[in-house]
Amino acid sequence: MELSFFEHMVDNQSVKVICWTLVHSVWIGVLAAALAGCVLVATQKSSSGLRYNLLATCLVLFTLASGYVFYLESDTTPSFTGARSEFVFYQNTRAEVLAFHTLADDRDVIAQISNAIDHFSGWIVLIWVIFFVTKCIHLAGGLLYVEKIRKTRVLPVDAHWQALAQKLGQKIGITKTVRVSQSGIVKIPVTIGHFKPVILVPLGLILQLSSGQVETILLHELAHIRRRDYLVNLLQSLLETIFFFNPGVLWLSALIREQREICCDDIVLANTSFKTNYLEALLSFQTYDEQKGTPAMALSLRSNQLANRLKRIIYQKNKPISIMEKIVLLAGLLVISGFGYVSVTSQNDQENGFHNRIEKKVIGIEKQKVAKNEIIGHKEILNRETEVNQVMEIVEKMTKEVSVHAPDTIYKFKTIRFDHSNEDRANRTMTVKDSEDNLYDLEIVNSKLVALKINGSAIPETDLPKYTGLLSQVDQAWNDSQSSKQQFKKEQLSKSAAERQEYLNSLKASSKDVMDQKDRNWAKDNTNSNKNVNDWSKDREGFRKKDTKPLAVPNTTGVKQMPPKQDISADQARVRGVINELVNERVIANPQEIEWFGLSDDELIVNGKKQPAELQNRLKLQYNIRPGHGLYFGPVRMNGTGVFLDLEDLK
Repeated sequence: MELSFFEHMVDNQSVKVICWTLVHSVWIGVLAAALAGCVLVATQKSSSGLRYNLLATCLVLFTLASGYVFYLESDTTPSFTGARSEFVFYQNTRAEVLAFHTLADDRDVIAQISNAIDHFSGWIVLIWVIFFVTKCIHLAGGLLYVEKIRKTRVLPVDAHWQALAQKLGQKIGITKTVRVSQSGIVKIPVTIGHFKPVILVPLGLILQLSSGQVETILLHELAHIRRRDYLVNLLQSLLETIFFFNPGVLWLSALIREQREICCDDIVLANTSFKTNYLEALLSFQTYDEQKGTPAMALSLRSNQLANRLKRIIYQKNKPISIMEKIVLLAGLLVISGFGYVSVTSQNDQENGFHNRIEKKVIGIEKQKVAKNEIIGHKEILNRETEVNQVMEIVEKMTKEVSVHAPDTIYKFKTIRFDHSNEDRANRTMTVKDSEDNLYDLEIVNSKLVALKINGSAIPETDLPKYTGLLSQVDQAWNDSQSSKQQFKKEQLSKSAAERQEYLNSLKASSKDVMDQKDRNWAKDNTNSNKNVNDWSKDREGFRKKDTKPLAVPNTTGVKQMPPKQDISADQARVRGVINELVNERVIANPQEIEWFGLSDDELIVNGKKQPAELQNRLKLQYNIRPGHGLYFGPVRMNGTGVFLDLEDLK
């Protein structure tokens, strides 16, 4: 029956135009999804940006094609009153749909189906309008929620994090100001706004994560802002609201959202040195998301999607299209191809052979459906089990470490530490850290590697021969570092000796003039003294008889006197005390590791590394360090005045 009340609201012709546009959008969506599947297969090794642009192009083509169909329907208004239509394209499509779902005795069935759709177009559009309005309300609710979380229970972040976000934004090409705030509502970081973007992080998140992890989260959200994803996501949501019934469009839209997150992942990895920080942050949010749920319009972290992203980050491989997706897309292409085949053959065949050909095709399609349903059901179970196992393997791997070198890797080491002593090189245990912060615990007995742990995971004994290259590279790195250290010490000692000798020479030259003047004054005074002594002896001759040996008057004329050696024992004790304090504070492992230090009124630097102000203030008070009078040991590389001692002075 007709919907008289609906016809009063909307013109009957307009209702039919909308109805047929929605009908045609289904097979257009299947074509768009099939094109997207071809894109995924063809760009398996391409960049995430290229894949995202191509998938978005597929969605744009679908939108343009649906709009063009709406224009043609509005212009022609086909009604299908007979076996053929004024518009052959639509007539063929509607005939093909009919041919695959019913057995027709003649081509009048095509017109019957077409007339049935025209007859019930009011109901079809009414049902669509009900769902469309519901979806619009849901979308409006999401926008209201966004406005709520922007203004409710929002606290500013520390100035340091705001400055860091601005710096990172400029680094990736963002010119506008981005505000970072803490929210008491959201549970995971979200980005809202296009013209005035805001990054909202959960309240207390910055204190729970490390600074490196917080930086990667900010980078991810800033990547969304640079790519204008908020605006694109809004338009995409509107398209999904209109074509909510179209499986091809929904699948393509989900692919675009997943690829969008992958593009942001790549931007983060391109601008950070340690991808472990980002992976650990993703895993921490996944744990919370599984327990609490994801807020509206926030970053999607479903388990399957997270597993694909983690695998891609670790192995640098794009996710291939699944078996089930291939089967569905292939079936869709076969259906559309079958429509075209039936249309062409139906126009060329005679009336009496039409029924038999259609019947054979329908029977064949039904058999294929049964076989495919069995295969798809079996594949789906296996697929889900495989996905679960993959997620568990990745999470287990991440709890240990996400980046472990292969046995044949060329390593770059940051630190090499012997657990006991480096005297016996044939028997030793040592801990090594490489440039990617991987830890290697090695045990060597009789110059042979007998045990190895990488990031706490023990390597099986049968695999140890594969890591002989690691041991040789560690030894080579240690020898190189010792050679460099000895060469540096030698150069510094030579430089210190030259400076000391130059200082002594200048001291001798300056003191020579003073001593010569003193000698001249002393000689003059001595001459007068001898004269007085002779006079006294002559007057008291009787007294001198008891001691006939004349008094010896030293003749120091021309004798050079050196100043007495300065007592530096107090300064030696201060230097040794500072070194012991550094060992107690674990700044250095033992006194032999100290190369130089400088303790001044405003800083403490040990082996080139500035130490905390708390330790510097305590040692400054303990060892009486005053402004302009510091304490320095070894070949220091800092400016200052005060007491300077080197290794020779402590012997």
